Amino acid sequence: MISRMFHLYIYIGMYFALSSFRQNIILPTRRKTMGTKILVADDSATVRHLILKFLDGEGYDIVTTSDSANMVNLIQEINIDLAISDIMMPGMDGYTFVRHIRREKTRESLPVIIMST
Repeated sequence: MISRMFHLYIYIGMYFALSSFRQNIILPTRRKTMGTKILVADDSATVRHLILKFLDGEGYDIVTTSDSANMVNLIQEINIDLAISDIMMPGMDGYTFVRHIRREKTRESLPVIIMST
């Protein structure tokens, strides 16, 4: 029962976060989700899998990582449209990740969703 509720909360939270992202920031129609790259960073393989499953079904291109140091490298290597990061990760936490991204002039306006599970 707890596992099902956990999955439900993940799906509901991601639905509302991405609906807002799609409608207000970049993506007015579902057709435009194709080719949109989203970075998902979480140290939990289960959470990464759930988010990947949900977003892949919506037509997004997903890049996942469990390594907080790898988040910064991926942002620099790949033209990411949205980053989703866990707050508590070993090494660099979500808050530090956002501060780092905001200091980079080329990626300072990158939308970031910070989550906690």
